[in-house]
Amino acid sequence: LQEAKDLVEFQHAEVLQLVAAISSILIAIDSEGNIYQWNTPAEKFFNRSRDNVIGQPVTEVMADYVKPRDLEALLMPQQWNGSGGSDREGNKPKEIDLEINFKENYRLLSVVVNPIFDKKEKHLGFLLICEDITDRRAEESRKNLLLKLKSIGQMHAGISHQINSPLLYIRVNSQ
Repeated sequence: LQEAKDLVEFQHAEVLQLVAAISSILIAIDSEGNIYQWNTPAEKFFNRSRDNVIGQPVTEVMADYVKPRDLEALLMPQQWNGSGGSDREGNKPKEIDLEINFKENYRLLSVVVNPIFDKKEKHLGFLLICEDITDRRAEESRKNLLLKLKSIGQMHAGISHQINSPLLYIRVNSQ
């Protein structure tokens, strides 16, 4: 019995180390909608300690950051059986871009919502794996703008050439 207890403790410590080593934001939510996992990147991003959010309803913790309808859409997609049923078909991870509003600014999170099931296919909750993509999206927008400006410049050069060629011909022939 002691060996089994030691093995469980070792495996639990191993899982905690794995969660701590992940640089993405991890938030685990039980079937009642309460947070039961909140890793260090989540603490840093939301500026809320793990101790203050564990056991709290995700709707209350996120109320300051996310519009209620966005949070509901995130956790209650129609294709998932949130009633604790056993239908696992169609319950694939879902990726959503979620706007997080802070008082001074907003950040954009790419959120992968993974439904969690037990061995009997009972729905136990969700695991949210999040990444801040605000800077990446801003850089993509900047690159797209530069490409558009480059295209406009090339079009301008082409039009100028088309106009100047006949004018040069006329000027040379008129002298």
